[in-house]
Amino acid sequence: MSYYHTSKPETLAELRRLPFAQRATMWEKYTGYTFHRQNTALWYYIQCERKKLKIAAKHINKIQTYINNPDKCLTQIPKNRYNLHPGKTMTKEFHGTTHNVLVADGYFLYHDKMYKTLSAVARAIAGFKVSGPDFFGLVKRKSQCKKLNAQSIPENPQNMD
Repeated sequence: MSYYHTSKPETLAELRRLPFAQRATMWEKYTGYTFHRQNTALWYYIQCERKKLKIAAKHINKIQTYINNPDKCLTQIPKNRYNLHPGKTMTKEFHGTTHNVLVADGYFLYHDKMYKTLSAVARAIAGFKVSGPDFFGLVKRKSQCKKLNAQSIPENPQNMD
């Protein structure tokens, strides 16, 4: 029969040095799930318990995602919905003036000023709150898609050459 410490580790490195079975027992105590290799999440639980803090629901959801598929969480990269990559310049004609916005890494540059979001740039240009993707024409509306599809279908398919 193996003997395990009853005290909790003081550091993450110390936690990682514990035998797998002991880490698994601690993990099951906190979550009720099987332990794979969630050392960081386990350390989070230990620290919260030590400081007598309650874990917020949004963090528990993130941990649950990690529990269900740890490999996916390690490799998942958020998608860039609008295909905006650093170095790309967007141009917008607004009230007769051409506005150029440079996409940088994590921000947008307009008139030598950094903006966190495209909507903030759109607001600076328009002078009122507006969706950045809508303002710069990055969003395809359903009605536009239907109109484009209707235009691409010939009215009389038999007369096609």
